[in-house]
Amino acid sequence: MTSWVVYPAVAVFLTALAAMAVGAVRTRRDARRPSNGVWVSAGFVLLWVAAVAASLSLDSGEGLPSWLFVTVVYPMFAVPLVLLVLALFLVVNTVVVVRRERLSLATVAPAAIGVLILMTLVSLVIQFVALICSASPEGRLIFLLLPIAASPGVVLIFELVAYTVYAFVYSRIGTDDVADVVVVLGSGLAGDQVTPLLASRLDAGIAAFERSREAGHNPVMVVSGGKGSDERRSEAEAMAEYVVKEGISRDQVILEAASTSTRENLEFSVATLAERKISWTMMAIATSNFHIMRAASLARQLGIPTLSVGARTAVYYLPSAFLREFAASVVHFRRGTAVASAVVMAAWIAISWYVLSLFDAVRSTL
Repeated sequence: MTSWVVYPAVAVFLTALAAMAVGAVRTRRDARRPSNGVWVSAGFVLLWVAAVAASLSLDSGEGLPSWLFVTVVYPMFAVPLVLLVLALFLVVNTVVVVRRERLSLATVAPAAIGVLILMTLVSLVIQFVALICSASPEGRLIFLLLPIAASPGVVLIFELVAYTVYAFVYSRIGTDDVADVVVVLGSGLAGDQVTPLLASRLDAGIAAFERSREAGHNPVMVVSGGKGSDERRSEAEAMAEYVVKEGISRDQVILEAASTSTRENLEFSVATLAERKISWTMMAIATSNFHIMRAASLARQLGIPTLSVGARTAVYYLPSAFLREFAASVVHFRRGTAVASAVVMAAWIAISWYVLSLFDAVRSTL
């Protein structure tokens, strides 16, 4: 066992445990933070890095134990392959969505992410080739400078994975809890009628409303959505008509018909309840499953006590919709992404310099 590898491995291992502990504590205090997933995911990645470092300390004569293949060798081959398959799937999914919907920034989001993943994978291959060719000045320069271009892509891929995993976990937290108020978020109309996407949100809101009533509460439902420039009436009017037809008493339905964004949905719904002097302690937000993480995060920032109710989305449309929400989250937390990219870039360059020094030392003995 060589101390120059063992000590860093132990340090990384302890850092991994600390990151996972922070993520667990933050999640327990408030599960609506998207960054909770980043902390926990970073912990798992650092655990893998610690395993890699520990494996380097093994004497060559000891052979490779089975745990090494499971924790180090297999992921080194599996992760790039999974990312490649994911990138190709996102590109193909874009074609499907554009054909069924229309060409827009939202529908091409999967292809953009897919291309980013492919570019990042190609950059890693180029850096490996540059290491092999590091005897030349050009190869050394490419090997050391490539992290500057590739680091933002690596950070975004990591954030996407962390966001996706945590959003999936969060969608299953507290879905059976009850609330005093159910707010259904609008998503646009087709003329003057609710779309299938909006109908699924309303159905989820009705189910949450019924659960609260069966639990002995006397809930109210707020249907939230203004009138778009291409719509004949406000979303709230169409939504109210839908839920009343489904059996909700009109007296228990409140219209909020001025909002044009998720933040306004929440802010204006709270204001409408206050204007009507309706007291409440917990709000259930009914929205599409791809949207609940961002809606919950906004509610936390606004200081609104909420639980989330996710409605199912058509499978073909889910990647495009989810990636649009992820992009909005990245823009909102752009400072954190920029800092993370800078940290990864600096660490990557330092590691590359160290690897290059070791490679030069090995080459000199041949």
